[in-house]
Amino acid sequence: MEKKFWCKDRKLGIAIILIAGFFIWRSLLLPASKLYHDPGPSIYPLIGCGTMILCGLILVFKPGPDGTRMKMNKDEKKRFWTMLAIYFGTVLGCWALGMMYVLPITLFIVSYLFSKSSRPDMTTKKRLLTTLLYTVIIYAVIYVVYVIVLDVSVKNGVLIDLIF
Repeated sequence: MEKKFWCKDRKLGIAIILIAGFFIWRSLLLPASKLYHDPGPSIYPLIGCGTMILCGLILVFKPGPDGTRMKMNKDEKKRFWTMLAIYFGTVLGCWALGMMYVLPITLFIVSYLFSKSSRPDMTTKKRLLTTLLYTVIIYAVIYVVYVIVLDVSVKNGVLIDLIF
């Protein structure tokens, strides 16, 4: 039985590599940092692009068993659309309010959704409290690392700037 070379996994792998190549090109156009030994603003996009290229190469050289499209059941489709809505809501919220206001909300929602699938035996009240505690701890760590230690200036959103 002969496997098709141009299966969907290989096409996806090549598309991922091309998209990563575009982002590498755009990242290299960012201005260099004026600080001594500072890698500059392009380092994080380049790390992400390297990860994308690695994943694309894996898909090109070792695709799935037949490369056919996987079918999602009703629950998987619901989770997919929910996560997509959360991503778009986060982007819109960061634009409108700012990352520091939207991050804990998004973190709580995503953590709660994942806790429902990973710990179905847990009661709703316990799941809510655990997720809230997790959100507060992770948000505090992110705030301390980025705002206090690294002294990153976090921009407010458009609505926050209009109000204050």
